Amino acid sequence: MGAPIMQSHRMIGHSSEARTPCLRARLQPCHKPSQKQGALAPEVRAVTIAIMAIPTRASRPGTFFIPSGTYNRRRLFQVERNAELLIETLQHYRAEGHYKLHAFVVMPDHIHLLLTPQETLERTIGLIKGGFSHRLGSKLPIWQRSFTDHRIRNAEEFEIRRTYIHQNPVRANLVPSPELYPFSSATIST
Repeated sequence: MGAPIMQSHRMIGHSSEARTPCLRARLQPCHKPSQKQGALAPEVRAVTIAIMAIPTRASRPGTFFIPSGTYNRRRLFQVERNAELLIETLQHYRAEGHYKLHAFVVMPDHIHLLLTPQETLERTIGLIKGGFSHRLGSKLPIWQRSFTDHRIRNAEEFEIRRTYIHQNPVRANLVPSPELYPFSSATIST
């Protein structure tokens, strides 16, 4: 079946027949009768190529600040054993060489990571989230479906993000100083 296209008076490089709009052209797509079944119109091909050319975050090397929340902001890491298990998971994959872990904090309902993946960023986060979920063995969802990443561009931004991570428990009134929070790289050497 041919791909529907929207014809308009502004199309360039088409015959005068193509420039003549179909009845109600502004309200519904028209079908170009000479187009082969399954072939895309040149306009659609150009858009498809442009979309495919956008690099994914998986192909970007560098250091990233990554906040990620638990499913429905459940306070899963309020349980000390769960927070310790996540830290064990982080240290396990770090020791295996999957990433360089620069800073982290495990808050009651979310985590913040500052890391440099040695593989794709998606694979790295998949190892952390999936590895923890597997170790925990819960039948309930653990994590929100996706994650956000902020690429670190320079040493100043690196230090700002590291400080933000370590100050997170202080801002949440969990401890008076970062070194007193047990589930953070401010306390635990990475």
